[in-house]
Amino acid sequence: KVKNNTYSMEDVYTSLLHELIHVKTNLKLFSQEFQQTNEYKQLESSYNKYLKSIDSDEANTYKEAYKLSRELNKPFNDLLNNPTQDEIDTLSKRLNVSKNDVTKYIKSFSASKKAAKSKYYANVSINEFVALAMTDEGFQNYLKTIPGKSSKSLWKEFVDAILKIFGGNNLLAETIESIIDVVEYTNRSSVIDREEA
Repeated sequence: KVKNNTYSMEDVYTSLLHELIHVKTNLKLFSQEFQQTNEYKQLESSYNKYLKSIDSDEANTYKEAYKLSRELNKPFNDLLNNPTQDEIDTLSKRLNVSKNDVTKYIKSFSASKKAAKSKYYANVSINEFVALAMTDEGFQNYLKTIPGKSSKSLWKEFVDAILKIFGGNNLLAETIESIIDVVEYTNRSSVIDREEA
């Protein structure tokens, strides 16, 4: 995608950060024993508040369209930009909503891919909720609009939970170091490739 100019380097680094956050958080957050802690329950509560804040039919259409694109080995943006009638039919059956609604939702996602991702991609799983909240400014801004406990926003609740779980900003520091290592390696590899050419 980078070679075809469909991804900017900023998109690449954001995706890399997102995936590294999965690596760093999944080991701790999603272990059986950690899921019994109050910290995890606080995080799960934030996720559930987010789920209640979104239109479920629209969010589930996004989630199922994403799953279908993976099943078909078709880029998600291709499915959003030009869904086939079979894909619309499949989504309509899976979601038990009309084909017109599926088409309407797909068109709205396609018209504003970044906004749709910022709002609905976290619906895929709590893992994606955590990673997206830590990497997507649009999603962070959306979470700031959702009331949380007392006068806090859901964004503030999420940040508090992550800081309790990871003891400050160690996760961010480790993740940034990992990204710097990958970027430096990529830059060294590019130099080596150019020298060999």
